[in-house]
Amino acid sequence: MSVLFSAAIGAIRRLSESFVPALTALILIGATTVWVDRVAVEFASRPLVIEVSGSDAAWDPERVTDDGIIEAVEGPASDPAAAVAELEEARVLARAGDFDRAITLVEKLTKTRPEPAFWNELGVYRIRAGQLDKAQKAFDAALAVQPKYTRALYNRALARSGGADRDGARADYAAALALEPAYLEARYNLGLLLLDAGDVDGSIRELTAASKLGSNDDKARSLFSLGVSLARAGKTKEALAAYERSIEFRPAYLLPRYNQATVLMGRGDADSLDRARRLVDQLLSLSPDFAPGWFLAGRLASRSGDERRALAAYEKAARLDRRFWKAHYNWGLVAMRLDELTLADTLFTRLASEFPKRPESNFNLGRIHYRRERYAEAVEQYQKAIQRAGGRYAEAQMNLALALDELGKYSEALAILKAIPAADVDRGALLVNRSLVEKHLGDVPAARASLEEAIAASPTYATAYYNLGKLETEAADALRGASRADVVARHEAAVRAFEKALALDPKNTKAAVNLGVSLGELGRWDDAIAAYRSALAESPSHRSALFNLGIALKETKRYTDAADTYRSLLALDDENIKAYLNLAVVYADLGQGEMAIQTIEAALERDPGHVALRYNLAIQLRKLGRVAEGLAELERCVALAPTYRKAARLLAQLYQRLGRTADAAAVLRPAAEGAKATAEDLGRLARAQLAADDAAGARDSVDRALVLDAADERALDVALTLAAREKRLAEFQPRLALALSQRPDSKSLIQLKERLTRLLETP
Repeated sequence: MSVLFSAAIGAIRRLSESFVPALTALILIGATTVWVDRVAVEFASRPLVIEVSGSDAAWDPERVTDDGIIEAVEGPASDPAAAVAELEEARVLARAGDFDRAITLVEKLTKTRPEPAFWNELGVYRIRAGQLDKAQKAFDAALAVQPKYTRALYNRALARSGGADRDGARADYAAALALEPAYLEARYNLGLLLLDAGDVDGSIRELTAASKLGSNDDKARSLFSLGVSLARAGKTKEALAAYERSIEFRPAYLLPRYNQATVLMGRGDADSLDRARRLVDQLLSLSPDFAPGWFLAGRLASRSGDERRALAAYEKAARLDRRFWKAHYNWGLVAMRLDELTLADTLFTRLASEFPKRPESNFNLGRIHYRRERYAEAVEQYQKAIQRAGGRYAEAQMNLALALDELGKYSEALAILKAIPAADVDRGALLVNRSLVEKHLGDVPAARASLEEAIAASPTYATAYYNLGKLETEAADALRGASRADVVARHEAAVRAFEKALALDPKNTKAAVNLGVSLGELGRWDDAIAAYRSALAESPSHRSALFNLGIALKETKRYTDAADTYRSLLALDDENIKAYLNLAVVYADLGQGEMAIQTIEAALERDPGHVALRYNLAIQLRKLGRVAEGLAELERCVALAPTYRKAARLLAQLYQRLGRTADAAAVLRPAAEGAKATAEDLGRLARAQLAADDAAGARDSVDRALVLDAADERALDVALTLAAREKRLAEFQPRLALALSQRPDSKSLIQLKERLTRLLETP
């Protein structure tokens, strides 16, 4: 007879679920896109596999595999041996789960009556007790006496399967079938064994034969597993038909419907997905508490973009079956996608505790900490994931390196990236991440070389081109003040990289926006506008694209369009102070001064302490002739930020025009006396002090200015005035000579020299 195979069954048919996901881009480090989210999506979308024993339709989530198969195995068979008291007592004990005492009784019986049936019975109990090696010896003893004993051959095949002796198990099944071709369980299990060994054609052959034997339930089960083999062979149409016939023999059979839905979801076309939804509805109608049905409902909801519904479905599946690891796992993944990090943290923390052999939970806890910018905690979780994976978990190692990079541990991060075996991970993504760390180490040539190597390894890897473009723009920024030709060359290289990234991935809005920025730096404003609009076509609410589009439109004097763009941005983000400020400037360009003032005032309601807003408000007020209001606004601005140079300088000029020379000097003093004072600050202060008849103060400011910059024209102008007043022109001559040696072409210094000559010639 067939009995439920419990203790040994996991060893016989438990397939590997080690999680080594495919690599892709998802973690964002600065402007660089690197790996993470496709891993989660891919794992969430993998088909669930349910194993059953015999014709039992129950499912065991601990036997979930990753390839869309629900498989079945049979338990050991006993014989109706002679009715002896010891055997009857042993069977009562076995039914109660007391296998140790049952084994002791039958073992004694074999010593007094070494009959094949008793040895077979002993082997059955040893299998149930998980003693597979001893079970095999018992069956050996039975077969030594009766070589054509089909039940012993069948049971030894089970024991050998549990001990990973597939070849021996296959030989025993074949021997049993040679003796008894209609032995359903032997043919059925041989089909499963061949499938597990990768002999899909052989599996199809055996399961096709098994599907013609036994009761309706037996045929349903065999057709179900035949569908699994056909699906594995890529014959999805035939697999769906086999599942359908399985349901015909057993109308309430849930598992074929589950696998049908899984196969249809794998196709991905609209019609198949619609059929999959109907099947899932049938599953939940037949059994509202069938956890795998809710799991599939979650996957379908995610496929349609309804993450809220997916979250609810995964939660339902997880609550129906606490052991259902994938339901809990996908529940956590969707929570992360919805940015519900507290929920995701709770779920993955529990999974990490309850399933300590699964490294993925710690991996995702690392991702959560990373997103929260808790990089030390992220490092700890990635290290745990790597440890639980046996030291080889490329994705966790990659993310560990990135977390260390955020902590400034660049050398350590680079060492980890270099140690990841190339075979374990997508080489292009690995090199992109390595380039990021090399850039942080200040080794830009190495970073560029890594990106070029990534492109050579993966010529269609859009992320590598995107990062190369970012590297070139950053190199251009670092060259500010250097040769314009060098800056242009870097931006031109960035444009080529971003254009390639977009050709490979037209939906990459970041590449489109960055392309627009580089085009703008090259003065190609029309092309920049096209780039920003392409980003907006993909993502109409992309704030950076809108903001930069406004700049490009203003630069091309399309002021009305620029104003419309900034208004659209503010409709999405009415706290964007820079957008208010730029809109005000555009209104001013349009000659709409009052609108500019109203826009700035609206921004000041949101940020009253924003000094740039107040400075621009003062400018606009003065343009409209509201001089007193403009002066008052400048005074508020300087009161808020005494070292805000633009406001202080303009206010000082206004004070000087009003004859308030002491006030002008007082306004300029904070910037000139601050830690970041420049020669220009001190020169301006010196001029104001001189106008206020503070000769001593002016002399001190001049001396300090010329220490910072011996050729500062304002300071030298004041110094010449003081020297003329004090009859110390001879002392001024070396100062001016030094300045001219540094800036021989300065018109202001040449004029000072001419002035000095006239003063020296005057009696």
